[in-house]
Amino acid sequence: MPGRARPERRGPRRASALLLLLWPLGAAAQGLEAVPPDLTWGKVAATPHLHFAALPRGRAVSVLVWGGIGSGDAARFAAALNGAGAIDDVEFFSPGGVLDEGLNMGYEVRRRGLATRIPAGARCVSACNFAFMGGVVRSIDAGARFEVHMFATGDEVGREIRHDVDDPPRSIADFNNRFPDNQLDPAGVRDYLAQHGTALGTFLRDQAIGEDIKQIQQSAAEVSAKIGQFLLRMQLSLDFLTTFASIPNDFPRPLSAAELRRFNVVND
Repeated sequence: MPGRARPERRGPRRASALLLLLWPLGAAAQGLEAVPPDLTWGKVAATPHLHFAALPRGRAVSVLVWGGIGSGDAARFAAALNGAGAIDDVEFFSPGGVLDEGLNMGYEVRRRGLATRIPAGARCVSACNFAFMGGVVRSIDAGARFEVHMFATGDEVGREIRHDVDDPPRSIADFNNRFPDNQLDPAGVRDYLAQHGTALGTFLRDQAIGEDIKQIQQSAAEVSAKIGQFLLRMQLSLDFLTTFASIPNDFPRPLSAAELRRFNVVND
């Protein structure tokens, strides 16, 4: 089970069930809990929000973070760290989720100067990558996986494109209502249609789809800049950005040991 393997230089890392049961009630109040006995990838991937388990390590603890990363989880993560007391390191077992939450978790880890680890048997995918990369010292156990893929453009933009293909604007006024930041001039549209022999419906559909594509391009540029800034602040190679951008969103792949070192993802 993730979080209970690998002996450490600083002492044994295996926590007994008794120690977990005796963990202070104040920790539980901050959302810290024991590791479920059935913590499999299937359970982790099906959990929409993060859970936080405190694993006693002598005078300190490791905090195991597992489950999907949902809205508000960065704040919950910070609260869990506050309740954990002296922290040995933070371990991750997550399919990812909301990118901004993962980035904010990474910044929180770095602000606290904590180490991060992916324990044997665990996977850290997508937005989890950035939470992990916030660690000052970053390590990945044998048998653990750090999986990456291109970020998504967002469901909302995709829905807008489908809507404009299936139900395009019916008039110039309809277009202008949908896209108030890019108003069409009726006289200019009439001149264009006369010069090019284009039907109004075809013109409005193409213009609407063009506006949606521009939104995707702008969103992608903004996300790329945000990720690039994060990588620079964490002293990681920008080659990571170009590599994961080539991996389809639906088919994440684990980085090889050589890639992990080349991009400085692991630095222990």
